[in-house]
Amino acid sequence: MNLLDRAHKYVAAIPGAEAGTRGHDQAFKAACALIKNFGGDLSEEQLLEVFREWNATCSPPWNERELIHKLHDAVRQVTPEKPQQKVAAVTKRQSWPDMRPGTEGELQRLSELRGFTRAGLDKASALGFLTFGRWCDRAAWFVTDPAADACQARRLDGQPWPEIRGCKSWTITRREGAARRALGLSDLGDKLPVLIEGGPDFIAAFCLMEMEGADDFAPLAVLGAAIWLDEFTVDALAGRPVVIFTDRDEAGRKGFRKWGGQLWKAGCRQVVDGWKMPTVRHCTGDLNDFLKGGSR
Repeated sequence: MNLLDRAHKYVAAIPGAEAGTRGHDQAFKAACALIKNFGGDLSEEQLLEVFREWNATCSPPWNERELIHKLHDAVRQVTPEKPQQKVAAVTKRQSWPDMRPGTEGELQRLSELRGFTRAGLDKASALGFLTFGRWCDRAAWFVTDPAADACQARRLDGQPWPEIRGCKSWTITRREGAARRALGLSDLGDKLPVLIEGGPDFIAAFCLMEMEGADDFAPLAVLGAAIWLDEFTVDALAGRPVVIFTDRDEAGRKGFRKWGGQLWKAGCRQVVDGWKMPTVRHCTGDLNDFLKGGSR
């Protein structure tokens, strides 16, 4: 179990806040506990991810601005267990990478690294959902959306980011709450929306579509199962049938229930678990695994 998993497990033991029962105090207590025990090790995005997961147990949940405010107050109030490491100010805006289309060599390297097809990479690149560049002085590939203010970075050598304690994916935003908007909405149109957890499976979906000659689906990336969909995303999908692919673990199952609940309230009466579809029913991994043929 890595540090991020331990943080999720730790806050899961803290009861959620309830309106009318000193909910503000309970939320601040949870924020302080998170900063004290993990603030010296986790990045600002990781802290927010964990706090959002705890927020899902609150009745009603706090909005994004309130969550960030409470973490900011906790940062000023609490000294982390490891004070020698700087605590990232959770309200500080991150810089934005200089992204561009991939070179032939970069596309080939990513194809070899993840088992992606070149046709799928070319499709995602043409739509602006796959880009390349450098982040923290390392070659990286990014999933993003030309109309969005968020992206997810992964190293082109497949190694983890030491800056965020060994995590392989790094979510970067340039405005508050940007990570809650699904990537891919700019190509939605009248296509069937397919919500997908994480960047690699998002790209794998384009590869599978190209292999099958299917062009009536719109893959939409959500950058983590702990994320609540923002109002813009929910409104864009309201009343439509939606297919959802999450990771096949407990966090993914929670994500499916969470997103499905949001969409049901928005009038979506056909919310389908993608893993129950006949072609992938027997897959034991994720979409990227299914693409590589390892779990068919």
